[in-house]
Amino acid sequence: MSLQNIEAIYPLSPFQASLLSGDLRAIDRSAYCGQMICSLHGQLDTAAFERAWRLIIDEHPILRTIFAWENLEKPVQLVHRQIDFSLLQHDWRGFSLEQQQELLDSLLEAERETGFQAAQAPLMRLCLCRLSDDDYYLLWSYDLLVLDNWSLPLLLEKATAVYEGQLKGEIPQVEQGRLYQDYIAWLQQQDIT
Repeated sequence: MSLQNIEAIYPLSPFQASLLSGDLRAIDRSAYCGQMICSLHGQLDTAAFERAWRLIIDEHPILRTIFAWENLEKPVQLVHRQIDFSLLQHDWRGFSLEQQQELLDSLLEAERETGFQAAQAPLMRLCLCRLSDDDYYLLWSYDLLVLDNWSLPLLLEKATAVYEGQLKGEIPQVEQGRLYQDYIAWLQQQDIT
């Protein structure tokens, strides 16, 4: 890991510390892998869709965050300036509905079993599964250290808006929102005794 690629370093929230502690002890890594499935209908420009997600990742530091703990007194979050990200794509158009469901079930299980390594970015994966010319599943797998059920719909809404804007020829604008780093700073100022 290059220190030149580190944008910020800060402590974990108590919840993250608890998850990381459990993650490091876990035999079943899938316990820390969340998943969301969306059905997408209509023409999809997959290159623009991937670009939209790259912009979301670029503008949301938590999506570029990993965790370090070895040889440290306390674990920390490391925010990368850039991470490698690619939209994984599967074309299941030649399969029956039953076969597509079996493929989806297998993919869900494989993604959960793969899980995430807290010290390796990215801590999320997106799989786009094409079912027909105009129908897709989007499978979003993520580490619970960086995302929760509250943030998923907000990020999905932003990615959709950026994607639709690109299709209209607009220059993508991503509103960054509140930084997790600010929340950590606020937490540190609280008297929790």
